Amino acid sequence: MPYFEKGAITTDTLCLQSADEYHGLATTMWSIKQHLDKEHAERWDRPVIVPGVVFTTDGRQLGYGKGYYDRFLGSHRQKYNLIPVTVGVVLKHQLVPDVSTTANDYLTDHVLHGS
Repeated sequence: MPYFEKGAITTDTLCLQSADEYHGLATTMWSIKQHLDKEHAERWDRPVIVPGVVFTTDGRQLGYGKGYYDRFLGSHRQKYNLIPVTVGVVLKHQLVPDVSTTANDYLTDHVLHGS
């Protein structure tokens, strides 16, 4: 579960233990449910759903322009020497043949889409 702080350019990921825990979370100013503090932060070894506007079948993606997930993956790699498996879930019209990327962009490991 992403954890954002107002004005920050980075994000952490916190674990949820149950759906009940999710339903008890506070809602942020962006209407995103999240923990109020980082006390639940831990090494993340579960798949991460990566949001995006469009994806290519080889895992390149165009997101929303803030780079939160790329920074999260980079900082997680530095802290734990591990990059979680990433998954993009998209509609068929979000698949495109090509997307420009930079050296700071991480490829999405799996892109799931309808036929």
